[in-house]
Amino acid sequence: MLSYCGNEIELNGLPEVDLEPLELPCGKLACTSCGIVERVTTSSTVCPCCLLDGGLVSTEIRPASNLIQLLLKDVLVQCVVCHRDVKAGYYEEHECTQSLTPGEEREAAEMLKRAISTSPDQATVQLATGGTPMIFMKVTKARHPTTAACSRTVKTRCSEMHTARSVISGGEPSALLESEVLTLNDEEKKSLLEKAGITNVSIGPAEVKTGLTIPWNRLRLLRRWLKASGVSLAGEERMRYICRRIVGNNLKALFSFPSTSCGEELRVAALVYIPDVVLKVVDLLEENQRTGHLTWHDGVIPASEIWLKLGGDKGGGSFKMNFQIVNVAAPNSVHNTCVFCCFEADDTVTNLHIALDRYKDQVAHLQGMQWR
Repeated sequence: MLSYCGNEIELNGLPEVDLEPLELPCGKLACTSCGIVERVTTSSTVCPCCLLDGGLVSTEIRPASNLIQLLLKDVLVQCVVCHRDVKAGYYEEHECTQSLTPGEEREAAEMLKRAISTSPDQATVQLATGGTPMIFMKVTKARHPTTAACSRTVKTRCSEMHTARSVISGGEPSALLESEVLTLNDEEKKSLLEKAGITNVSIGPAEVKTGLTIPWNRLRLLRRWLKASGVSLAGEERMRYICRRIVGNNLKALFSFPSTSCGEELRVAALVYIPDVVLKVVDLLEENQRTGHLTWHDGVIPASEIWLKLGGDKGGGSFKMNFQIVNVAAPNSVHNTCVFCCFEADDTVTNLHIALDRYKDQVAHLQGMQWR
């Protein structure tokens, strides 16, 4: 910020700016015709900025630096004729158009009213200019915001906006409206759809993949089909990113991988597991008993026994260890499969020992335990 003749000036500074000011010893500026400079140079008056007794001699006052003069050229001043803000350095060169007088404004308004009233749509009028014609449109001044206006007023405003879009878009108001909606962010689009009573369905890919038990490639095909029907699925990459954030450096262990030297090397890989499989089995048995899903398959399973099936599956870059309760109607169903250990590495003997040795005692306990 510059100090000019005792005033602080910014971009909208003083009405008049001397482009070749003088610089006082205190560092402040003064124009060449300023009374302060005149008093300081011709009398013994104390400078209010420098606080020097005995006045100042002309050698202590010097023209402002080139940098200061360049900065002053960019200061905005207001034209006394057209009342527009222009840069001080271009004040003399700007095209000045004097504003209309009150009488001229009334005459122009009457002419526009007459032209609009005789136009085909009684809303717009096109006037020749010698070049590109100018189009004037009637817009009613709003006395209340749209949210507080009556339904009739809102309808009138919508009609005027439709006319404006038709003019601006070259006769394609719907295309312009679509472009306007596309410029909105996701929250604004969602709010707009809710207010319009349009339900925008968005489903996470994890729920679809788990609920339909389909692989990722089928899920991508399903996403394209649902998108054509207005149903959007969250991006797969976003879900995988969240999974990586959840796993982080917490759910990882060292696993064996083939090395470039035809041997094996240990590298960190993701490992997720249920610590207590016995408790998980008991919970599922209680749930199936409560819902009436337990069955002994017409005597195939002895009435005093509960059968469990444990198995592993390698696919998609990961190994999954799971169990199934056989005492249900569809024991091989994916809905009856509980994955209790999963790691992202090959199912080598070394890796199986790393991930599954923790369950050795638990499986032995399941074989001999009594439920109920």
